[in-house]
Amino acid sequence: MHCLHTKMKIQLRMIPIVTAVALTFAGACATRPASEPSGSSPASQEIVVSFDAATATGLMDWTQSNNSHVPESWKHAHVYELTREWAKWNQQPDPYSEIDRTLAEVRKSKSALKEIVKSRTLMDTVLSKRSAFSQSIIPTLVKYLPSGTSFKATVLFAAFIPPYSFSWGDGSIIINITDSYWRGSADKVLNLLAHEIYHLGFIAHQPGSSATDAHRSGEIIDFIVWRTQNEGMATYVASRCAPPGLLVEDYDLLDDPAQVRAKFDLLRSLIIEASDVDESRIPLVRTKAFQVGDMQRAFFVVGAHMARRIEQINGLDSLVNTVISGPRAFFATYAATKPPAGLSVNLP
Repeated sequence: MHCLHTKMKIQLRMIPIVTAVALTFAGACATRPASEPSGSSPASQEIVVSFDAATATGLMDWTQSNNSHVPESWKHAHVYELTREWAKWNQQPDPYSEIDRTLAEVRKSKSALKEIVKSRTLMDTVLSKRSAFSQSIIPTLVKYLPSGTSFKATVLFAAFIPPYSFSWGDGSIIINITDSYWRGSADKVLNLLAHEIYHLGFIAHQPGSSATDAHRSGEIIDFIVWRTQNEGMATYVASRCAPPGLLVEDYDLLDDPAQVRAKFDLLRSLIIEASDVDESRIPLVRTKAFQVGDMQRAFFVVGAHMARRIEQINGLDSLVNTVISGPRAFFATYAATKPPAGLSVNLP
Protein backbone atom coordinates (compact mmCIF):
# COMPACT_ATOMS: atom_id res chain seq x y z
CA MET A 1 0.00 0.00 0.00
CA HIS A 2 1.30 3.43 -0.92
CA CYS A 3 0.49 5.75 1.95
CA LEU A 4 1.19 9.45 2.19
CA HIS A 5 1.88 10.95 5.57
CA THR A 6 -0.70 13.69 5.86
CA LYS A 7 -1.44 16.50 8.23
CA MET A 8 -5.07 16.68 9.28
CA LYS A 9 -6.53 19.42 11.42
CA ILE A 10 -9.73 18.72 13.30
CA GLN A 11 -11.71 21.45 14.99
CA LEU A 12 -14.48 20.69 17.43
CA ARG A 13 -17.10 23.34 18.08
CA MET A 14 -20.12 23.48 20.32
CA ILE A 15 -23.00 25.74 19.32
CA PRO A 16 -24.30 28.15 20.58
CA ILE A 17 -21.55 28.22 23.21
CA VAL A 18 -18.57 27.68 20.96
CA THR A 19 -15.50 25.90 22.26
CA ALA A 20 -13.06 25.30 19.43
CA VAL A 21 -10.37 22.70 19.96
CA ALA A 22 -7.85 22.42 17.14
CA LEU A 23 -6.16 19.04 17.06
CA THR A 24 -3.43 18.21 14.54
CA PHE A 25 -2.73 14.62 13.53
CA ALA A 26 0.63 14.12 11.85
CA GLY A 27 1.27 10.89 10.05
CA ALA A 28 -2.34 9.85 9.60
CA CYS A 29 -2.49 7.47 6.67
CA ALA A 30 -4.48 8.62 3.66
CA THR A 31 -4.45 6.66 0.44
CA ARG A 32 -2.90 8.32 -2.59
CA PRO A 33 -5.20 8.50 -5.63
CA ALA A 34 -3.93 6.61 -8.64
CA SER A 35 -3.51 9.88 -10.54
CA GLU A 36 -1.28 11.43 -7.87
CA PRO A 37 2.41 10.92 -8.63
CA SER A 38 4.73 9.35 -6.08
CA GLY A 39 6.83 11.83 -4.18
CA SER A 40 4.26 14.62 -4.30
CA SER A 41 4.03 16.90 -1.28
CA PRO A 42 1.90 15.62 1.62
CA ALA A 43 -1.78 16.51 1.29
CA SER A 44 -3.42 18.60 3.97
CA GLN A 45 -6.81 17.46 5.20
CA GLU A 46 -9.08 19.52 7.41
CA ILE A 47 -12.26 18.19 8.94
CA VAL A 48 -14.19 20.70 11.03
CA VAL A 49 -16.92 19.20 13.22
CA SER A 50 -19.39 21.41 15.11
CA PHE A 51 -22.05 20.26 17.57
CA ASP A 52 -25.42 22.02 17.95
CA ALA A 53 -27.73 20.80 20.70
CA ALA A 54 -29.83 23.93 21.13
CA THR A 55 -33.10 22.88 19.45
CA ALA A 56 -33.20 19.37 20.90
CA THR A 57 -32.39 20.74 24.35
CA GLY A 58 -35.24 23.25 24.10
CA LEU A 59 -37.81 20.61 23.15
CA MET A 60 -36.70 18.12 25.79
CA ASP A 61 -36.68 20.83 28.45
CA TRP A 62 -40.20 21.85 27.45
CA THR A 63 -41.49 18.30 28.06
CA GLN A 64 -40.29 18.58 31.66
CA SER A 65 -41.70 22.09 32.23
CA ASN A 66 -45.05 23.39 33.47
CA ASN A 67 -45.73 25.16 30.17
CA SER A 68 -48.72 23.43 28.60
CA HIS A 69 -48.48 25.38 25.34
CA VAL A 70 -46.98 23.15 22.64
CA PRO A 71 -44.07 25.07 21.10
CA GLU A 72 -44.06 25.98 17.42
CA SER A 73 -40.58 27.45 17.02
CA TRP A 74 -39.01 24.06 16.30
CA LYS A 75 -40.70 24.06 12.88
CA HIS A 76 -38.38 26.83 11.70
CA ALA A 77 -35.18 25.32 13.13
CA HIS A 78 -32.68 24.20 10.51
CA VAL A 79 -32.54 20.63 11.84
CA TYR A 80 -36.30 20.17 11.37
CA GLU A 81 -36.38 21.87 7.98
CA LEU A 82 -33.69 19.39 6.88
CA THR A 83 -35.78 16.52 8.24
CA ARG A 84 -38.62 17.69 6.03
CA GLU A 85 -36.24 17.73 3.04
CA TRP A 86 -35.00 14.25 4.01
CA ALA A 87 -38.59 12.99 3.86
CA LYS A 88 -39.06 14.44 0.38
CA TRP A 89 -35.74 12.99 -0.81
CA ASN A 90 -36.73 9.54 0.45
CA GLN A 91 -40.35 9.76 -0.72
CA GLN A 92 -41.67 9.70 2.84
CA PRO A 93 -44.65 11.59 4.34
CA ASP A 94 -44.13 15.10 5.69
CA PRO A 95 -42.88 14.47 9.25
CA TYR A 96 -44.26 17.65 10.82
CA SER A 97 -47.76 16.30 11.52
CA GLU A 98 -46.35 13.23 13.27
CA ILE A 99 -43.99 15.38 15.36
CA ASP A 100 -46.93 17.60 16.31
CA ARG A 101 -48.87 14.55 17.49
CA THR A 102 -45.90 13.29 19.48
CA LEU A 103 -45.44 16.63 21.22
CA ALA A 104 -49.16 16.80 22.03
CA GLU A 105 -49.09 13.33 23.61
CA VAL A 106 -45.65 12.92 25.14
CA ARG A 107 -46.33 14.74 28.40
CA LYS A 108 -49.31 12.48 29.14
CA SER A 109 -47.02 9.48 29.58
CA LYS A 110 -44.80 9.19 32.65
CA SER A 111 -42.76 6.45 31.00
CA ALA A 112 -42.17 8.64 27.94
CA LEU A 113 -41.03 11.52 30.13
CA LYS A 114 -38.56 9.22 31.90
CA GLU A 115 -37.16 8.15 28.52
CA ILE A 116 -36.70 11.80 27.54
CA VAL A 117 -34.64 12.40 30.69
CA LYS A 118 -32.49 9.43 29.68
CA SER A 119 -32.14 10.89 26.17
CA ARG A 120 -30.95 14.21 27.60
CA THR A 121 -28.35 12.38 29.70
CA LEU A 122 -27.28 10.41 26.63
CA MET A 123 -26.79 13.61 24.62
CA ASP A 124 -24.72 15.16 27.39
CA THR A 125 -22.54 12.03 27.52
CA VAL A 126 -22.00 12.10 23.75
CA LEU A 127 -20.96 15.76 23.92
CA SER A 128 -18.52 15.04 26.73
CA LYS A 129 -16.78 12.43 24.55
CA ARG A 130 -16.42 14.50 21.39
CA SER A 131 -12.72 15.30 21.88
CA ALA A 132 -11.83 11.65 22.44
CA PHE A 133 -13.91 10.77 19.38
CA SER A 134 -11.83 13.08 17.20
CA GLN A 135 -8.60 11.49 18.34
CA SER A 136 -9.64 7.85 18.10
CA ILE A 137 -12.15 7.71 15.22
CA ILE A 138 -11.46 10.47 12.70
CA PRO A 139 -7.99 9.16 11.71
CA THR A 140 -9.58 5.83 10.70
CA LEU A 141 -12.16 7.60 8.54
CA VAL A 142 -9.41 9.56 6.80
CA LYS A 143 -7.64 6.37 5.74
CA TYR A 144 -10.67 5.44 3.64
CA LEU A 145 -10.99 8.79 1.86
CA PRO A 146 -8.87 10.10 -1.02
CA SER A 147 -5.93 12.24 -0.04
CA GLY A 148 -6.82 15.89 0.39
CA THR A 149 -10.50 15.32 1.22
CA SER A 150 -11.61 18.22 3.42
CA PHE A 151 -15.06 19.23 4.59
CA LYS A 152 -17.05 20.78 7.41
CA ALA A 153 -19.68 18.91 9.39
CA THR A 154 -22.30 20.20 11.81
CA VAL A 155 -23.86 17.63 14.13
CA LEU A 156 -27.44 18.75 14.81
CA PHE A 157 -29.27 16.95 17.59
CA ALA A 158 -33.02 16.51 17.11
CA ALA A 159 -35.88 14.98 19.08
CA PHE A 160 -38.96 13.02 17.93
CA ILE A 161 -38.12 12.85 14.19
CA PRO A 162 -38.73 9.66 12.10
CA PRO A 163 -35.13 8.64 11.21
CA TYR A 164 -32.59 7.98 13.93
CA SER A 165 -29.96 9.76 11.85
CA PHE A 166 -29.09 11.06 8.40
CA SER A 167 -26.57 13.35 6.74
CA TRP A 168 -27.23 16.15 4.28
CA GLY A 169 -25.26 17.69 1.45
CA ASP A 170 -24.75 20.99 3.27
CA GLY A 171 -22.54 19.22 5.80
CA SER A 172 -25.26 18.63 8.39
CA ILE A 173 -25.48 15.38 10.34
CA ILE A 174 -28.76 14.89 12.16
CA ILE A 175 -28.91 12.68 15.26
CA ASN A 176 -32.36 11.89 16.68
CA ILE A 177 -31.28 11.57 20.29
CA THR A 178 -34.73 10.41 21.49
CA ASP A 179 -34.79 7.34 19.23
CA SER A 180 -34.84 3.96 20.96
CA TYR A 181 -32.25 2.71 18.44
CA TRP A 182 -29.43 4.02 20.66
CA ARG A 183 -30.42 1.90 23.67
CA GLY A 184 -28.79 4.49 25.87
CA SER A 185 -25.34 3.85 24.39
CA ALA A 186 -23.14 6.88 23.72
CA ASP A 187 -20.72 4.58 21.89
CA LYS A 188 -23.50 3.62 19.48
CA VAL A 189 -24.28 7.27 18.80
CA LEU A 190 -20.61 8.05 18.20
CA ASN A 191 -20.16 5.03 15.93
CA LEU A 192 -23.16 6.10 13.87
CA LEU A 193 -21.67 9.58 13.80
CA ALA A 194 -18.55 8.06 12.24
CA HIS A 195 -20.82 6.50 9.58
CA GLU A 196 -22.44 9.85 8.80
CA ILE A 197 -19.17 11.80 8.78
CA TYR A 198 -17.81 9.31 6.26
CA HIS A 199 -20.82 10.01 4.03
CA LEU A 200 -19.81 13.67 3.85
CA GLY A 201 -16.31 12.77 2.73
CA PHE A 202 -17.68 10.32 0.18
CA ILE A 203 -20.19 12.70 -1.40
CA ALA A 204 -17.44 15.29 -1.77
CA HIS A 205 -16.29 12.97 -4.59
CA GLN A 206 -19.54 11.20 -5.57
CA PRO A 207 -22.54 13.46 -4.83
CA GLY A 208 -25.12 11.16 -6.42
CA SER A 209 -28.79 12.05 -6.81
CA SER A 210 -32.16 11.30 -5.25
CA ALA A 211 -34.38 8.45 -6.39
CA THR A 212 -37.07 11.08 -6.90
CA ASP A 213 -34.97 12.47 -9.76
CA ALA A 214 -34.95 9.10 -11.53
CA HIS A 215 -37.45 8.96 -14.40
CA ARG A 216 -35.81 6.31 -16.58
CA SER A 217 -34.46 2.82 -16.05
CA GLY A 218 -30.83 3.91 -16.35
CA GLU A 219 -31.32 6.68 -13.81
CA ILE A 220 -32.80 4.38 -11.18
CA ILE A 221 -29.96 1.91 -11.77
CA ASP A 222 -27.46 4.74 -11.26
CA PHE A 223 -29.18 5.61 -7.99
CA ILE A 224 -29.11 1.99 -6.78
CA VAL A 225 -25.40 1.47 -7.45
CA TRP A 226 -24.47 4.87 -5.97
CA ARG A 227 -26.52 4.17 -2.86
CA THR A 228 -24.96 0.72 -2.48
CA GLN A 229 -21.43 2.12 -2.59
CA ASN A 230 -22.24 5.12 -0.41
CA GLU A 231 -24.05 3.21 2.35
CA GLY A 232 -21.79 0.19 2.03
CA MET A 233 -18.55 2.14 2.38
CA ALA A 234 -19.89 4.14 5.35
CA THR A 235 -21.09 0.95 7.05
CA TYR A 236 -17.81 -0.89 6.48
CA VAL A 237 -15.60 1.98 7.59
CA ALA A 238 -17.70 2.65 10.70
CA SER A 239 -17.49 -1.05 11.57
CA ARG A 240 -13.71 -0.68 11.62
CA CYS A 241 -14.13 2.06 14.24
CA ALA A 242 -16.52 0.18 16.50
CA PRO A 243 -15.37 -0.62 20.04
CA PRO A 244 -15.39 -4.31 21.01
CA GLY A 245 -18.80 -5.62 22.00
CA LEU A 246 -20.79 -2.76 20.48
CA LEU A 247 -24.15 -4.03 19.26
CA VAL A 248 -24.94 -2.66 15.80
CA GLU A 249 -27.56 -4.53 13.84
CA ASP A 250 -25.95 -4.00 10.42
CA TYR A 251 -22.64 -5.41 11.65
CA ASP A 252 -24.40 -8.55 12.87
CA LEU A 253 -25.95 -8.95 9.43
CA LEU A 254 -22.58 -8.39 7.77
CA ASP A 255 -21.00 -11.16 9.84
CA ASP A 256 -23.77 -13.67 9.05
CA PRO A 257 -23.06 -15.43 5.70
CA ALA A 258 -26.69 -16.44 5.26
CA GLN A 259 -27.88 -12.86 5.77
CA VAL A 260 -25.26 -11.50 3.37
CA ARG A 261 -26.37 -13.96 0.70
CA ALA A 262 -30.01 -13.02 1.28
CA LYS A 263 -29.23 -9.31 0.87
CA PHE A 264 -27.38 -10.03 -2.39
CA ASP A 265 -30.48 -11.87 -3.61
CA LEU A 266 -32.62 -8.84 -2.77
CA LEU A 267 -30.28 -6.41 -4.52
CA ARG A 268 -29.96 -8.57 -7.64
CA SER A 269 -33.74 -8.82 -7.87
CA LEU A 270 -34.09 -5.06 -7.48
CA ILE A 271 -31.52 -4.35 -10.20
CA ILE A 272 -33.12 -6.85 -12.59
CA GLU A 273 -36.52 -5.23 -12.06
CA ALA A 274 -35.11 -1.72 -12.48
CA SER A 275 -33.24 -2.64 -15.66
CA ASP A 276 -36.38 -3.78 -17.44
CA VAL A 277 -39.03 -1.31 -16.35
CA ASP A 278 -41.07 1.13 -18.38
CA GLU A 279 -41.39 4.72 -17.24
CA SER A 280 -44.92 4.24 -15.90
CA ARG A 281 -43.62 1.82 -13.23
CA ILE A 282 -40.58 3.86 -12.16
CA PRO A 283 -42.38 5.24 -9.06
CA LEU A 284 -43.05 1.68 -7.89
CA VAL A 285 -39.39 0.74 -8.35
CA ARG A 286 -38.35 3.87 -6.43
CA THR A 287 -40.51 2.74 -3.53
CA LYS A 288 -39.14 -0.78 -3.72
CA ALA A 289 -35.58 0.58 -3.73
CA PHE A 290 -36.28 2.29 -0.39
CA GLN A 291 -37.92 -0.81 1.05
CA VAL A 292 -35.25 -3.26 -0.13
CA GLY A 293 -32.19 -1.06 0.12
CA ASP A 294 -32.90 0.90 3.28
CA MET A 295 -35.57 -0.89 5.30
CA GLN A 296 -34.26 -4.39 4.51
CA ARG A 297 -30.65 -3.11 4.57
CA ALA A 298 -29.51 -4.49 1.21
CA PHE A 299 -27.60 -1.30 0.29
CA PHE A 300 -25.78 -1.33 3.62
CA VAL A 301 -24.91 -5.02 3.93
CA VAL A 302 -24.11 -5.76 0.29
CA GLY A 303 -22.04 -2.60 -0.12
CA ALA A 304 -20.14 -3.23 3.12
CA HIS A 305 -19.41 -6.81 2.12
CA MET A 306 -18.13 -5.61 -1.26
CA ALA A 307 -15.91 -2.97 0.37
CA ARG A 308 -14.49 -5.47 2.84
CA ARG A 309 -13.67 -8.00 0.12
CA ILE A 310 -12.03 -5.38 -2.12
CA GLU A 311 -9.73 -4.34 0.73
CA GLN A 312 -9.00 -7.93 1.72
CA ILE A 313 -8.12 -9.03 -1.83
CA ASN A 314 -6.76 -5.88 -3.48
CA GLY A 315 -5.71 -3.68 -0.57
CA LEU A 316 -6.75 -0.29 0.76
CA ASP A 317 -5.54 1.73 -2.25
CA SER A 318 -7.84 -0.20 -4.57
CA LEU A 319 -10.84 0.42 -2.35
CA VAL A 320 -10.19 4.14 -1.89
CA ASN A 321 -9.63 4.60 -5.61
CA THR A 322 -13.25 3.52 -6.20
CA VAL A 323 -14.35 6.60 -4.21
CA ILE A 324 -12.69 8.66 -6.94
CA SER A 325 -13.77 6.55 -9.93
CA GLY A 326 -17.35 5.99 -8.78
CA PRO A 327 -20.02 3.35 -8.16
CA ARG A 328 -19.68 1.35 -11.36
CA ALA A 329 -15.94 1.10 -10.79
CA PHE A 330 -16.74 -0.08 -7.25
CA PHE A 331 -18.90 -2.88 -8.66
CA ALA A 332 -16.34 -3.75 -11.34
CA THR A 333 -13.49 -3.83 -8.82
CA TYR A 334 -15.51 -6.15 -6.62
CA ALA A 335 -16.37 -8.41 -9.58
CA ALA A 336 -12.65 -8.63 -10.42
CA THR A 337 -12.06 -10.27 -7.01
CA LYS A 338 -14.06 -13.25 -8.33
CA PRO A 339 -16.54 -13.54 -5.44
CA PRO A 340 -18.21 -16.90 -4.68
CA ALA A 341 -21.43 -17.89 -6.40
CA GLY A 342 -24.41 -16.06 -4.99
CA LEU A 343 -22.31 -13.11 -3.86
CA SER A 344 -22.05 -11.30 -7.16
CA VAL A 345 -24.09 -8.61 -8.92
CA ASN A 346 -24.18 -8.05 -12.67
CA LEU A 347 -25.00 -4.53 -13.78
CA PRO A 348 -26.85 -3.83 -17.04
